[in-house]
Amino acid sequence: MHRLVCLGAAGVLSLIGSIATAGIVTVNGNGNSGFGGTVGGGQLTLNHNGTTLSGTFSRGAGSLNDAVVLYFDTDLGATGFTSSSTFTDTADGLRRAISGRSGGNQTIANFAAGFRANYAIAFDQNFAGLWALAGGGAHNFIGSAGWTPTGNNNAASHGFSVNLSAMGITLPGSEIRFVGTYISTSGYRSNEAFGNISITGSTDGSGNPGFNSQITFSNYFSAVPEPTSALLVAAFGLIASVRRQRRAG
Repeated sequence: MHRLVCLGAAGVLSLIGSIATAGIVTVNGNGNSGFGGTVGGGQLTLNHNGTTLSGTFSRGAGSLNDAVVLYFDTDLGATGFTSSSTFTDTADGLRRAISGRSGGNQTIANFAAGFRANYAIAFDQNFAGLWALAGGGAHNFIGSAGWTPTGNNNAASHGFSVNLSAMGITLPGSEIRFVGTYISTSGYRSNEAFGNISITGSTDGSGNPGFNSQITFSNYFSAVPEPTSALLVAAFGLIASVRRQRRAG
């Protein structure tokens, strides 16, 4: 019996070695260039390993002169917001970008069916941070997202990283969903995005919704941790069980 269990453990470990990493997802911008193509011609890579979410933003033709807001749904629509219409926090530039609001102006982001935003990572050339989203009040600043390099709007790429527990993720294997928008820190929104969008309302001469129009996402992206993460847990649990059985015998 011990031999059969040991073979099972070996089989699991062999399977782990044969599965390719699937916790990395790369998405391209939507091709628009209202703010110079920084996001529309850019690329975002997220690595979700079950405990940490790390990302690399590679800009397109334009410099990173404005803010990128990545909206996340970490509980698959159980909580969160279907749009940014109730966001009122304008305490600083990145909060204004998250809310899409400045003074009496607001440009609303509506999310696709099945997506409810509950967290946001927002960054400009100087800083990246993580916020828990709130309607009708201040977004809850959770902490820095470890932005690098800083102060360089012409860097080819930037990196960031957060602990998934800070985004409410406590179970290995949890899916997270995300979209992104490019917007000034005064709340003036471009037509550039990570995700497909349509615009309701007027646009400026470059096709941007600007102030007081709306964008609507028709899709979202998903990231899930590497299959090997869950298999490692199963394998080590099986090996531990074998060792306990041997000691007992």
